[in-house]
Amino acid sequence: MEYSCDQCYSSRQLSVIECPECGKETCTSQVVGLTAELKCSNCGFSVLGVSFYPACHQDIYYSIQVDKPDDSKKTVELAKILGVQVRDLYKAFKENEGIFSKKYKVLDCADKYNRITELGINCTLDTLLLKDFNRILDCVYKNG
Repeated sequence: MEYSCDQCYSSRQLSVIECPECGKETCTSQVVGLTAELKCSNCGFSVLGVSFYPACHQDIYYSIQVDKPDDSKKTVELAKILGVQVRDLYKAFKENEGIFSKKYKVLDCADKYNRITELGINCTLDTLLLKDFNRILDCVYKNG
């Protein structure tokens, strides 16, 4: 099952549910990392499930667009962040009127976007990414 950001965030909050074993509202449920944990304080029921894979951890690709920086030092740093050769980046900027665009996995897009904007370089994420993963840029759970 794929989880949206809201579903993922919700499942990571500690909640009290009805225990599947004793039927009392004494069972806690929470996802920690990629593991779902159920624990009942009444009967001792406990389950660890290792099947929580949010969609942001899967091979889904979105585009990121970056404007050409006005500084050559920033261009070198940008090439490092994007994982491309500096000469290929300059070539792409020249061919595409000062814009570089490439597709990356969801978490890579978020990481690259944050690092690029910290440099003061104008950067745009695919609007579909922001629709599908509305909490991804400030997600405290994106690393597990």
